[in-house]
Amino acid sequence: MNCIFLSKDILKRRSGYSERVLSSFRAISAGLERGKDTLRLVTIEAEPSTVVDGLVPDKSDLIQLVCRNFRLYYNFQDIIALVKLFKYLRTNKTDLIHAHGVDCGFLAILLKLFFNFKVIVDIHGAPSAEFLYWWGKKKRLQYGLTRFKESICCRYADELFVVSYALKDYISKQYSAGATMTVINCAVDTAIFRKLNVVPGEQRKLLGLPEKGLIFIYSGSSQKWQMLPETVKLFKTARSRSRDAFFVACLNSGKTDLEKIFESNGIDRDCYLIVEKLSKQELVRYLNASDIGIIIRDSSIVNLVAFPTKFLEYLAAGLPVIVTDGLGDPSRIVIENGLGLVLAVSNLTNNSYLKREFDSFFNKLAQPFYLTAVKERCVSYASANTWKLFSIRCIERYKAVLDT
Repeated sequence: MNCIFLSKDILKRRSGYSERVLSSFRAISAGLERGKDTLRLVTIEAEPSTVVDGLVPDKSDLIQLVCRNFRLYYNFQDIIALVKLFKYLRTNKTDLIHAHGVDCGFLAILLKLFFNFKVIVDIHGAPSAEFLYWWGKKKRLQYGLTRFKESICCRYADELFVVSYALKDYISKQYSAGATMTVINCAVDTAIFRKLNVVPGEQRKLLGLPEKGLIFIYSGSSQKWQMLPETVKLFKTARSRSRDAFFVACLNSGKTDLEKIFESNGIDRDCYLIVEKLSKQELVRYLNASDIGIIIRDSSIVNLVAFPTKFLEYLAAGLPVIVTDGLGDPSRIVIENGLGLVLAVSNLTNNSYLKREFDSFFNKLAQPFYLTAVKERCVSYASANTWKLFSIRCIERYKAVLDT
């Protein structure tokens, strides 16, 4: 089985998305039979990257196709990539392409007209809905191209990998004659949480966090869909119920802006800590030292179909999660498995509603053994979504698609 992991812009623009793609590649590579199966990461990059050490198990498995961007016509990069991929495939036998995103999926489906291979598209959300979320109707041509590529992928791929059941339902409604879909959500490295775990009180001392009181933590970006102003207001409401509550924000960037949000809500600096650009190990230590994870999202299609990696990271650290119903699968999972608190997005400005929900939640946390039981359920759920199990599911689907 000779496979290609096809991606775009993951080396120079390192982000949560690129980390997920690289982690997926490493996990699947580790699960294949060396000597019998091959998996190469072919990535389309606007600029070459020389910093590749540690990104993949073997440097020979990484192929960069440098395709410059042109400001006058952005999609010209796709044409260059199509030509370079065609040349690569002529000299490298390929049975299956696992394409990430609709840009790569579209290219793979076009090339399938000339070569005998199967195509799995990892759809990564709802691209056309995300485009509208960011740009509205300002860029109609680019939106039309995104929608067209999404349609081709959903109709003509041999299989689609989707991160949530909500995304599966959305695609089914949008494209009734769509490809076969398999729900494979993101995964988490539970081993690192166990390895770096120490007695919570000791962990707090090492990180300079308060030794007493509940610690709320947010991990992620400061983009608008993360609803940080609403998150801070939520924490303010929580502090009215638990005066010694503390907030930790682990951001990629945006520390100054978040400080202004805390200040505008009248929250003193000794009630929160904001840290930026943490390594994976540093982030895990903060998660292990905390008590409750927070994910607040609005009810847009973009969020409804999402499955944030941080959700599983919170659970791997044993943190019950406060989540809004704007996130489809995570909110359902929290309710079905008793993993925290689900709040209605429509009631986030309703103080009496929030006070009632927090009173009920904190009363449960105060019960003997309740928090311990919740933590155990959280860890148990995360343990069913490790990278090893992710790899097994993907390879099973690879073989099933090749057998059809």
